[in-house]
Amino acid sequence: MPMARIGSKDGVNLSPAILVTNQADWEEIAAKLDRETEFALDTESNSLHCYRERVCLIQIGTKEETFLLDPLAVDDLSSLGRLLADPAIVKVLHGSDYDLRSLNRDYDFTIQGLFDTQVAARFLGSTSPNLAWVLKDSLGISIPKSRRMQTSDWGRRPLSSPAIEYTANDVAYL
Repeated sequence: MPMARIGSKDGVNLSPAILVTNQADWEEIAAKLDRETEFALDTESNSLHCYRERVCLIQIGTKEETFLLDPLAVDDLSSLGRLLADPAIVKVLHGSDYDLRSLNRDYDFTIQGLFDTQVAARFLGSTSPNLAWVLKDSLGISIPKSRRMQTSDWGRRPLSSPAIEYTANDVAYL
């Protein structure tokens, strides 16, 4: 499986992100995720670049690994649907509204056991609840954010190394 080194501006070295582009690898990873008590989740879509947007990348982070699931290359995501519906596994998202709507629209997935760090930050009085600010303000961790990456056409392949690093950082610290 292709991998990319991810890390923060602070020089923190994290485990490699694993780009998942085939069904067999995904099923192996899904079986590992089924044994987790929690994982972080984020999605990237191509909404700025097409009329009918779709989820183009699903980032999943555990305490030890980061997976970048390519739904344009992996046909059967039903095991992800089962994981998301399992209330025994806590799913940590930041600003989950768009992700939830997108996963439901594209795959009819619903999520049980959701913890939204943006909602938590608002309850704690954060005045700027975007992920980069919350991480910096709460934990002193800086993650690189790029307007260019945020507005990328996530439906284009192959994904660049900067795109892989950017998306992996979104779940590595959740």
